[in-house]
Amino acid sequence: MGDELALIADREATMQEWAACAGPVLGGSQFRVFEQVTTQICDPDGRGVLAYWPARYLENRRAAVQAVGDLAATGAMWTDVALPYADPVRGRAVAEAVADVVGGVVVDRSGR
Repeated sequence: MGDELALIADREATMQEWAACAGPVLGGSQFRVFEQVTTQICDPDGRGVLAYWPARYLENRRAAVQAVGDLAATGAMWTDVALPYADPVRGRAVAEAVADVVGGVVVDRSGR
């Protein structure tokens, strides 16, 4: 597993927002949806750049703080994001761009 991130925001990003943010970073993008749950964003050559799962409400903020450390964000939604070892930079850039759009933050869960 590569880097694990969490996108914390007040609302879930739409697939259109993910696409709008991925396009400029990747020079275009493709989406693959698995089991109607996991969405993988790929570059124009079909290489996976990141995967994300549906956002969920932060029901237990204390547990979230334990999972990611100091949680400065005030968002109510948590989206898991995974980046591959081979290319974590572009995926993180896409996640950060989405966070900017939805008024959230990206926190590292990888312990690095």
